[in-house]
Amino acid sequence: MRTTILVDQNVFEFLSSEFGFSCYVEIDGLKLLFDTGFSNIFLKNALKLEINLHDIDGLILSHGHHDHSWGLAHLVQSLMQQVELQKKIKKPKFYCCPGALEPKWMHGGHQYGCLLNKETIASFFDINTSNAPIWITKNLVFLGKIERTFDFEETAYKENGLPGKVMINGRLQEDLLLDDSAVACKTNQGLVIITGCSHSGICNIIEYAKKVCNDHRIVDIIGGFHLMNADNNRLEKICEYFKKLNPKAVHVCHCTDFKAKEKLARVTPVQETGVGLVVEH
Repeated sequence: MRTTILVDQNVFEFLSSEFGFSCYVEIDGLKLLFDTGFSNIFLKNALKLEINLHDIDGLILSHGHHDHSWGLAHLVQSLMQQVELQKKIKKPKFYCCPGALEPKWMHGGHQYGCLLNKETIASFFDINTSNAPIWITKNLVFLGKIERTFDFEETAYKENGLPGKVMINGRLQEDLLLDDSAVACKTNQGLVIITGCSHSGICNIIEYAKKVCNDHRIVDIIGGFHLMNADNNRLEKICEYFKKLNPKAVHVCHCTDFKAKEKLARVTPVQETGVGLVVEH
C-alpha cells in the first residue's frame, strides 16, 4: 500500500496547500483517489507529482463537506475535456455513504455540500453508496456508516460539529454528519486507516475499523482528526485511548490544531505530514 498526500494545510516541496484533504492510494493493483479537497489544487499537485488522475480505478468520498468534495467538480471538468478531445477514459467506481451526496446548507444559508448532483457524477463514475462496509479489494474496505461508541466523541458531531442542515428524503433536518466515513487497509502488521475529517470521532472510526477487519493491531492512521479547539476533556480521553492503542505511527493531517497535535505527540508517534508526503506500508 502506497499513500500520497495531495491536499492538506501543511506542504512539502514546491506544491500547494489549502484547508481540505485528498490523497492518492495504490493498493492491490488499483489506483484510488480519497477525497478531492476544496479546489483544483489536488489536480495541480498530482500533475507535479506525475500522478495521472484520469487513470484512477475508484474515488472514495469520506463525506460531503466542501473541503473534501468541491474538488470533484474540477475533476469532472477535466474528465469532460478528455472526452471532448476524443480520448478514452475509464468510468471509475465511486464510494460514499448515501448522505454524502445530499444537499447541505450552513445555518447562514450557504451551500457547503457536494456541488455536483448524482446524475452528473454518474456520467463519469459508477456510484456505489452504502451504509454497510464495502470491500473494494481483498485488503481495503470502505467502512460505511461508523458506529458511534464513545460518549466523549459526541462533540465531534454535536456541540462543535453541527454547522448546518441536510436534505434527507426531501426533508430538511439537522446534519448529524452520518455520512462521515473512512477506509481501512489490512496489512501483515495490522491496519492502516485513512480518514477525511473524523466527524464520527477518530476513536469511533478506529474501533469500527478493528471490528470490521477483525484485527486490533493498528499500524498507522492518516488523515484529519477533527480536533480544532477541542475541549480538554475530549483531548484527554483521546490521548488515553491512543496511549492504550499504541499504533506504530500517526499521520495527523487536516482540521487538527497544534494544541491537539502536541498533546497527541506526548503519547503516540505523531509524524511530520504534508502535501507531497508518500507513506508506504
